[in-house]
Formats: sequence, C-alpha cells, structure tokens
Amino acid sequence: MIINYQYKIPYYPIKNFEFTDYDEKISVREYEGRVRGQLPSIIDTLNKYPGCRWVVLTMYEVNFHSCLLNIQFQIYKEILYVTINLRSQAIEFLEKDKQMFLWIITQVMNGLNVRIENIDIVVHIGNFHSRKELSKP
Repeated sequence: MIINYQYKIPYYPIKNFEFTDYDEKISVREYEGRVRGQLPSIIDTLNKYPGCRWVVLTMYEVNFHSCLLNIQFQIYKEILYVTINLRSQAIEFLEKDKQMFLWIITQVMNGLNVRIENIDIVVHIGNFHSRKELSKP
C-alpha cells in the first residue's frame, strides 16, 4: 500500500467506454449519470472561459463513497491540464480506470472550440493498494 501516490497518463482518444462492474464488489455504474450530466457544463465553461480554474467534475454526494473524487480541467497556454483526484485506487483496476479517465477527457476534447496543443494528465491517489490488501484483517 502506498499513501499519497501520483502518476501521469499519456493522452490518447477513447471513443467508447462502458460504465460497468469491475468485479463483484467494484462498480462504476453510479459514475455514468454523474459524469454525463456534468460534461455539457464543463465543456461550455471551458469554451467561454478557457483561462478559468473552477471547472471541476465532482463525484461528491453524501453516502456515496466514490473512489473518484473529482477531475479538474484547466487550459493554460494551449495546454489542457487535467488533475484527477482519487480517494483510493486498486492496482488491479488501474487500466480500467485509465480508460474511463481518457474517455471523459476525450468527451471534453471533442466539445472544445479552443486551441489545444497538448494535454497534461496527473492522477493523485490518497491510497494506492492491491485488492488483496483489503481482505487482510
């Protein structure tokens, strides 16, 4: 287990992503409505105010303990900076999470009418662990 871990993701477009169960205990189905519902506002705000710092997709809701907390989008000097904050991430689901993040970013990119030359993606994780560690007493 690693506390306060961070890594970068290279960007490539993802056209399709299914919000389904990762396994019998982990599901991202609840994310779909929250993500899709916020995308139009995120894209609209970035198009109207490309230099703003307040464009954040959030998963916060009382009694919904999402691993994904939020994703912040900022445009500076034709670079889209994406900061992803996770409460927790299991190593076993790293690739599936990356696919979801890249799909979200692709949706934002497809809606932008401002010039973007590069994309910088950073993921911050409060607790990076293996699923096996969760079953230990």
